[in-house]
Amino acid sequence: MTRFFENCREMCCLSVFFLCAVFTVDTLPAAEIIFVSDPQNQEIWISKVDGRNARKLFNPPVLVMEISIQEGDRYILCVGEGIGDETGFDAYLFDTQKLNKGRKDLTWGRFSFVSDAAISFNGDVVFANTIFDEFPDGIYLIPKHEVHQPVPKAEKLFDGEARYVDWAPNGQEVVFSNSEGVFLLDITTRQVSQILEYGYRPVFSPDGKKLAFIVDTPGENGGKRYSQIGVVPLHVPQNVKVFERTETRLH
Repeated sequence: MTRFFENCREMCCLSVFFLCAVFTVDTLPAAEIIFVSDPQNQEIWISKVDGRNARKLFNPPVLVMEISIQEGDRYILCVGEGIGDETGFDAYLFDTQKLNKGRKDLTWGRFSFVSDAAISFNGDVVFANTIFDEFPDGIYLIPKHEVHQPVPKAEKLFDGEARYVDWAPNGQEVVFSNSEGVFLLDITTRQVSQILEYGYRPVFSPDGKKLAFIVDTPGENGGKRYSQIGVVPLHVPQNVKVFERTETRLH
């Protein structure tokens, strides 16, 4: 649990690579992003992509590890640990127009350990789950008509290992990653197709034609591993581009 927590804190902002894929706010200028503060991970901030004009949006009562923004920026979906006597990682929804109402608990500790979640443009929610942070469970869907129910019902879309998830812009596919690589899941047919045999934290480009993902590479001469960003076009998945390593620690 501790190792997972530390890794999440270090990598929580990776998905901003495609600015419009997950963290973009369409009602704001395209050069602004929403992100989780570091190291406390208890504040949601907005800024220019270069860090200028940073300001806090709100302080959620959740130790946030992952976030997903609905198109139009009204709803912010957070994955993390409730503050106080609560334990475990769950999914929480915040309505930015009604922040005084607090958080909406979506999973209520019913699914052991939620590692990641995403909200689609139309309000459907998917999340990846493991049992006791060890045994693979799968990917679940909370349809938009269930999201605002007192205890939202969830249906399983995929039975197996999944760590990170993201919605396609069309709202019909979900990309996810596990120890075997990156996959696409059709939520209607439940068909799964493998895109890559490596990589993790995949996110869609705004047009749905590409995926960005993270690649871990061993360091030279036995040094520590480092991370790089890769991009793969879905129509020609063999044409993968991995960006050159920089001296800056990747987040």
